[in-house]
Amino acid sequence: MLKIDSIAAFVAIAEAGSISEAARRLQMSKSVVSERLAELERDLGATLLHRTTRKLSITEDGTAFLERAVRIVQEVADASAEMSERRSTLAGPLRIAGPVGFGSLHLGPALYPFLKEHPAIDLTLNLDDLITSLDTGTVGRRVFDWRNDSEDAITNSDFNTEPAKASFSSLSTSDGKSTKITRS
Repeated sequence: MLKIDSIAAFVAIAEAGSISEAARRLQMSKSVVSERLAELERDLGATLLHRTTRKLSITEDGTAFLERAVRIVQEVADASAEMSERRSTLAGPLRIAGPVGFGSLHLGPALYPFLKEHPAIDLTLNLDDLITSLDTGTVGRRVFDWRNDSEDAITNSDFNTEPAKASFSSLSTSDGKSTKITRS
């Protein structure tokens, strides 16, 4: 079975014009590069290069194989790069909870470019201003009116108990435009 390392060594030797230069480019010893070439020639049952102490030349079989070998090595390099990129791509669910004021002032402007760069993130942003009075135990929620920039505290009985959720499209942008908070 052909090994990609042997094919890559052959391509490097053919492009460099010598085993020594190919070894330098591949950052390997000359003996390893030479052995990989010999292994490839054994596996193919053909001589790919004529070697003398002073000259290296490609054979007819070597020329025929080189064209495809270059494509094979390039395809493997591209596939490897793509896999590296995929592994470094952020994806999946991300849940963030915080107070409405902090979310609108800080999270929106920060999350907008983040989500644009990582579109595979499924964001759930829970913005909720629950206020608990330590002396009375009353639970309330601070409601912010986006249109009037006013803030009012209300009691538990005055509001829907579901937390506010912001979707990606309703976050404020980096230009500071206000956001729309919707209930789910």
